Amino acid sequence: KKIKKKKKKKWKWIKKKSTPQKLGMSLTISEEDAIRRHFEKCWNIPSGAREAGNLAAEIKVRFNKEGNVLDARILDINRMKRDRYFRTAAESALRAVLNPRCRNAPLPIDKYDKWKNITLNFDPKNVIGY
Repeated sequence: KKIKKKKKKKWKWIKKKSTPQKLGMSLTISEEDAIRRHFEKCWNIPSGAREAGNLAAEIKVRFNKEGNVLDARILDINRMKRDRYFRTAAESALRAVLNPRCRNAPLPIDKYDKWKNITLNFDPKNVIGY
């Protein structure tokens, strides 16, 4: 009997809790893309980092209703302690989220409950083609 290998799922830019959502009330792909573009413009990817394609950092973000960041934190604290390259990449992602130029994220007010707490995935390979 052959054992099927599970395919690795690619990380999405935005991760949401897997709770039931009302039809039409989740973020659309174009809304997620607008959020990604909004924060990418403030993100300075560390240059020359080894294995830049393996430095994706997840940032847990809490927004107010105006689309401004109330607080943000890096999720993988353990990896930050042991991998200085990851720490550099994760800190640059956190700075992007907290950057004053990236205030007023383009978030639909009618879906505030869906985006007030989200996780953003900053992955250099999605930007630089790794």
